[in-house]
Amino acid sequence: MSAFIVDDETINRIVDFVNQMEPWDLGNVGLEPFDHDVEIMTAFGKRLYAMNCDAVRQRYEHHDDATFLEMFGPIGYQWATVTTDTMAAYKSLSCLIYQCTEGDVDESQDYAMLIKLRGMWADAIVCDLPAYDAAAGW
Repeated sequence: MSAFIVDDETINRIVDFVNQMEPWDLGNVGLEPFDHDVEIMTAFGKRLYAMNCDAVRQRYEHHDDATFLEMFGPIGYQWATVTTDTMAAYKSLSCLIYQCTEGDVDESQDYAMLIKLRGMWADAIVCDLPAYDAAAGW
């Protein structure tokens, strides 16, 4: 499997959508509300970015730093405001999760938190579908 470092916009869609979540939902995945605080959102984005970089470095561990830089460009993350919806955030989150399955990254608490988020967002997507409302009752 090849692995890559996702772009900032992918991470920013995830951060933006987490920022929109209700406090009780955030508590279920071990996060505190961001309250639109740019410093908190940037720190969370950097955490996701670092996790992604760690997975990619483990995948390509036989490459030195110069080769890694040549393959993936300058390493760094920058928060920027984006507007996203549930589906775009879900797709970005799924991409990030897939890129973080290298080495032992998928054993981390942050990875487990992303899996929980994806489950919550998938439930939200399904519950918004017309077919869900039309389906037989409980």
